[in-house]
Amino acid sequence: MKLSIITVNLNDKTGLEKTIKSVISQSFSDFEFIIIDGESTDGSIDIINQYKSKISYWVSEKDSGIYNAMNKGIRQAKGEYLYFLNSGDALHNENVLHDIFNDDPHEPFICGNFYMEVRGKLEADTSYKGRDWRFAIYDLFAGFLCHQAFFIHRSNFEKYGLYSEDLKVIS
Repeated sequence: MKLSIITVNLNDKTGLEKTIKSVISQSFSDFEFIIIDGESTDGSIDIINQYKSKISYWVSEKDSGIYNAMNKGIRQAKGEYLYFLNSGDALHNENVLHDIFNDDPHEPFICGNFYMEVRGKLEADTSYKGRDWRFAIYDLFAGFLCHQAFFIHRSNFEKYGLYSEDLKVIS
């Protein structure tokens, strides 16, 4: 399997449905879809059940924070690449994953563009477009990388470990 898409959710049923629809509309199909829910009470489980035939694995249970939930997803993931598309996030169009994985990459990291909705209009952050992954790592230390534009090869988690759960903002 090429890709594991991991979605973390807590009480965001509207955002969760947006994310699910974005994932299941992809023309690329060599992925598993994992949802880690933090024991939501807002109807998120109803949304998961509505789309459960398109979800490879899901769990709803208490966690100790976002990085604990992300680590649960990593432990469950079987893909060569791991991708975090959290509740409320969406892929730009239905061909994004096809365009990224069509040439069967095997790089340690794949960085793409990040689009943000500003006053109802999508604006691209192209700061990583066409850049070598080593520069993206440098920029990670100088600023931050948006998880929505970052595909991580599984070997990085095997080599460096999981996310630090004692940090709250950037882990």
